Amino acid sequence: MTRLTPAYAAGLIDGEGCVLIQQSKGETYHHLVTIGMTEKALPVLRQMQREWGGAVKRARPATEKWDAAYAWTVAGDAATTLLTDTMPFLILKHEQARIALRVAQIRKELPPRWPNKPDGQRSWTCLLYTSPSPRDLS
Repeated sequence: MTRLTPAYAAGLIDGEGCVLIQQSKGETYHHLVTIGMTEKALPVLRQMQREWGGAVKRARPATEKWDAAYAWTVAGDAATTLLTDTMPFLILKHEQARIALRVAQIRKELPPRWPNKPDGQRSWTCLLYTSPSPRDLS
């Protein structure tokens, strides 16, 4: 299979994908991208995995009515690379990608530990909750 271009990947994200920010254990958050497709498209999902990392898992088994479905998910630094590569080509998911990249940037700029956390965990929810609106993420 030929190398997938960022424009092609952006089309898959726009059409079949989801860009989201998910709460981890505790008070931390991370960003991820997931694309779900049927078994016929499994080679494309595997190619996305080879190009940008992540994992491919079966989302549902085949039934009499539906083909098996698979989901490719990429998170963290790999998701940042994917979103950075595809951002110029995203249309429907452009704003979600912009916010996810901003959250990744905020998270990266934080010190490893917050002094007010007795267990030493990294916490940045206060930055999100004290902002008056999502526009502050720009």
